[in-house]
Amino acid sequence: MSDAAARGNLICVDDILMRSRTFDKHLAEIRLVLSQLAAAGAKLAIAKGQWCRAKVEYVGLTVGPDGIEPQPGRIRAIRNIKAPICVSELRSFLDVCNYSRQFVEEYAEIARPLTELLRKDKPFEWG
Repeated sequence: MSDAAARGNLICVDDILMRSRTFDKHLAEIRLVLSQLAAAGAKLAIAKGQWCRAKVEYVGLTVGPDGIEPQPGRIRAIRNIKAPICVSELRSFLDVCNYSRQFVEEYAEIARPLTELLRKDKPFEWG
């Protein structure tokens, strides 16, 4: 599948996002990728695919002609997380937030007070 990635497709574990400039090129790319997968003996759940769409959900993101944005459910999940009460919970919270950092201007600066709490030379004091 490395040649599929070289043609501009995004591959993440068992998900493939195919991007094309025209519908005809997109159909040709779908045929090519499906034939490569079949030749490799891959099994597909065709019904789970999102085919020939301008906007799709891919690895927790919504990808479309206007760009990439986080899925609303991810944002809700971050907003609903309870305040961490220990270092391991803070690490987990920051891991969740880091996934969406590209959408937050000045993320590193905003997160700095939290990352400072992870330093071994400082006691964890929340609030």
